[in-house]
Amino acid sequence: MKSLLPLGTVVSLKGVEHRVMILGYARFKEGDTSHVYDYIGCKFPEGFIGVDKTMIFDHEMIASLYYLGYNNAESAQFIQKVVDTIENVETQQNADSAIVGGEQ
Repeated sequence: MKSLLPLGTVVSLKGVEHRVMILGYARFKEGDTSHVYDYIGCKFPEGFIGVDKTMIFDHEMIASLYYLGYNNAESAQFIQKVVDTIENVETQQNADSAIVGGEQ
């Protein structure tokens, strides 16, 4: 079972110098729908300054947690919906890969 951090959380990522603030969930890399990434983030403390200055990453890429964003019952329910959606997409992608692999 996957768990996600709340919006506004500030982390460091493996191999990245600056800190990153989480500003969204469940994103694909542009032009590639083969993997749904857990988070979209922006450089901290600069914040969101443009789409071209954001990054997508998975939970496993987080090296350190610096600040935990605001979390309440409403955000916890939303995060659970996002987790369920990501797991459903990954399950469907795995099923599609198995079908394609079986046809070859």
